[in-house]
Amino acid sequence: MTFGSFLLQSGERNALIDLGWGPRTVDLAEMSGGLMEGDSIGGALIDNLAALGVTPTDIDTVLYSHLHPDHVGWVADAAARRSSPMP
Repeated sequence: MTFGSFLLQSGERNALIDLGWGPRTVDLAEMSGGLMEGDSIGGALIDNLAALGVTPTDIDTVLYSHLHPDHVGWVADAAARRSSPMP
């Protein structure tokens, strides 16, 4: 299971809907009390964009569907304790 984003492209414009989970891995069995199996692995947004030929600086607009961690995970680098935008 992944928590991801949607890239919308129109002409020269690139928009991301949500930024995804960010660079975290969650044990789904632990989180769900055993109802789910496996891991939720985040952190591939930059690599997935690159596979499409898009860099973070190519993104014109970021839209959030709502402000839960699985939708805004890449908005800041929590590990570095800084609140800068996506690189």
